[in-house]
Amino acid sequence: MGSKLGEARKWADGKAGFYGIPTIMRYSVANNVLHDDCVNPIRFDQPNDEWLEFVKENRRKHTSGESHNEPRHSYGAVSGPIADDKANVVVARYCNGEIDVQEALLLIRTIPSVFQLSLHTPIALTYITLVEYQQKLIGGKWTKWITLPFVDHVSDDL
Repeated sequence: MGSKLGEARKWADGKAGFYGIPTIMRYSVANNVLHDDCVNPIRFDQPNDEWLEFVKENRRKHTSGESHNEPRHSYGAVSGPIADDKANVVVARYCNGEIDVQEALLLIRTIPSVFQLSLHTPIALTYITLVEYQQKLIGGKWTKWITLPFVDHVSDDL
């Protein structure tokens, strides 16, 4: 989950080849999802040593016997800055010992003003409610937001 509509549309377009019609869903997120111990959340406010290690573990190649669908961590909710696609090169250099943590943090780039919230457990998913959605039509235009009838409000969260 992110908070920028343009980024969400790009992401939906990129994934549509695999999954069908580009669709963006807007959710209302409970404020306490990153504060409830039963969710086991982690929050990164900015890139730092711990964040770099987390990115490294989540971008490394799967080994045999490892499921591609399973997260590589035990957190129910993760929030923080998103590394850009070029981060793989920096992470690879860091993993190979070519650069140290401090140099990697100087080289790695995040997408400005974009923070991600990802939910990884059934308990964490109980903190969100689908509010509305958009779909891309043939010809490239997006529908207006389609509000679900059982939702009373719209959040600014995407």
